[in-house]
Amino acid sequence: GEGTLRFGPGAYQFKGPMCALAGTVDLSGAGTITNGCFGAGAGTISDGTLRDPVFRLDAGAPNLVNCTFSGRGYLDVGDEPPAQPYPTDMTVLRFTGTAPNVSNWRLKGAGKKDLGAKFTVVGNEVKVTIEERGLLLLVR
Repeated sequence: GEGTLRFGPGAYQFKGPMCALAGTVDLSGAGTITNGCFGAGAGTISDGTLRDPVFRLDAGAPNLVNCTFSGRGYLDVGDEPPAQPYPTDMTVLRFTGTAPNVSNWRLKGAGKKDLGAKFTVVGNEVKVTIEERGLLLLVR
């Protein structure tokens, strides 16, 4: 069923992505959550103070309401590079409230080798375009 789940100080200790499948996960009393991993769901994650949050490429876009962001955000591509063609303007998360500063967000995971990402805020969504990075020399 739907309802609200609240975390108290220090209670957010589990590993793996938090997916709010329905209802609301209220993080207002949990303090700062560092390196929390978030996945998708039809529910809402609310009022969190998120430092260096991690979002999963394969999990879809979570709904974050009135969360604050600090540090650097990450998109975890997993252990293998994403399938080509690489995602373009893919929604990483949806938010209401203050937009996160995505200028220093990065990819993480073993599959990120030779890949780069451009994160943008469009309306109330954070989007990513993943592309190959490297140096191309043309010698004549």
